[in-house]
Amino acid sequence: MRKAKIKPQFDMWLNQNPQRDLIVTILVGHLTIEAMLVELLQIKNHGETPWKWPFPKKVERCRDYDFVTDDFMNALIQFNNLRNDYSHILGHEITFNDAFTLIQYFASAKIDFSDDTIHLDKSKSEEWYGTEGVIIEILNNTFFELNTAITTNGGSGHY
Repeated sequence: MRKAKIKPQFDMWLNQNPQRDLIVTILVGHLTIEAMLVELLQIKNHGETPWKWPFPKKVERCRDYDFVTDDFMNALIQFNNLRNDYSHILGHEITFNDAFTLIQYFASAKIDFSDDTIHLDKSKSEEWYGTEGVIIEILNNTFFELNTAITTNGGSGHY
């Protein structure tokens, strides 16, 4: 069974990636999100079973327990799709348009960003943040959303 060997921590996608390689950022960010989803499911006494489930099932079950909203579930599944394309299509590149489209899903889920320009003004978002900055902002705020869900529902949370 594939499962996390370390606890999720804020900024893992940056701390384990000093060269800021976008694929590493996305993969480590996805693994962190997945570990946090499992932690939420373990609050409901699923034990180790969720580690065997595919990512979409983990997200759907978290929605079933009201740990995430429908819109947040859709955003997380879109992030998973982006990760799958990047991970499984040789030579695939993530463009700014891909990142900006993705952040629209997270904005629809009412994820609170440090600056609304990142999802409201495509031109400035590209100039100020670029592809990597948008992805990092998504990961940072997703971590906080999931961490809040964990602590609100009796989990220990992460820092």
